[in-house]
Amino acid sequence: QGFSAIQLLTEEQQLIISDSHDLCSPYELTEKLKLLSQNAYENTDNYNWEFAPLCGSENKKLGYLIIKQPVNLAIHHDIISLFVDQLSVTIENRLLLLELERLANTDSLTGIYNRNFFQKTLDTQISNAAKNSIAFSIFVIDINGLKRINDTYGHEEGDKLIISVANLLKKTFRNSDVITRSGGDEFVVLCPNTQCDDALGVLNRIRCIEKNMTLAHYKSGNTHQIEPVHISIGIACSTETAPENVFRLADENMYKDKKHFYASNSKYR
Repeated sequence: QGFSAIQLLTEEQQLIISDSHDLCSPYELTEKLKLLSQNAYENTDNYNWEFAPLCGSENKKLGYLIIKQPVNLAIHHDIISLFVDQLSVTIENRLLLLELERLANTDSLTGIYNRNFFQKTLDTQISNAAKNSIAFSIFVIDINGLKRINDTYGHEEGDKLIISVANLLKKTFRNSDVITRSGGDEFVVLCPNTQCDDALGVLNRIRCIEKNMTLAHYKSGNTHQIEPVHISIGIACSTETAPENVFRLADENMYKDKKHFYASNSKYR
């Protein structure tokens, strides 16, 4: 959980871990801590500062342990060494757990969330909406013509199309929105604290980008063809139906949009 500024500057002995991305500059971090101490103490000569590297398996550098203690206390390096070893193992195990959680919740192709994570988040959102009347919206988005791209250019080119749509969604939605690849050519986006008017505004932005969106697809022999990107979108908001029905309504609206698209663009089937 870390330490407060008061804890850092006033306790007799304090151990901290650098969260700096520049793990090669422990001296710089130490100097910054000394500067902070100068603002809190009249005499900073009463303290010693030392650091010890935290290393994981294969000597991977995880960070540094910075130690501040009064000069009149002996530094027990054997105890510090033991603590550093234990702390390094703990940090590495925690990082491994975080990576496993990320992999369990992430779509490997696009890097966005997967359906499992979306369902857990949706359940929480439905509960919050019922208890606190907090509105939310859902977008269901499906790529039109992915099968044709796969059949014409190959599945690698189809994957490029899926990734391009995922990138479009990441650029359009907020960081707080849950962008999900629910499977195949379908995406779902959960937007907390979003009314219908706000959702329609996002829909209009997506459509404006889609109008000019193309992707170059390559065949064998490096010949390529510029293809437009088309998507069908359905939206629904918890203010227009029961929270537990929002996803179903958005899905129904997406299929209506897809039916309308293919009615006038049958070649993209």
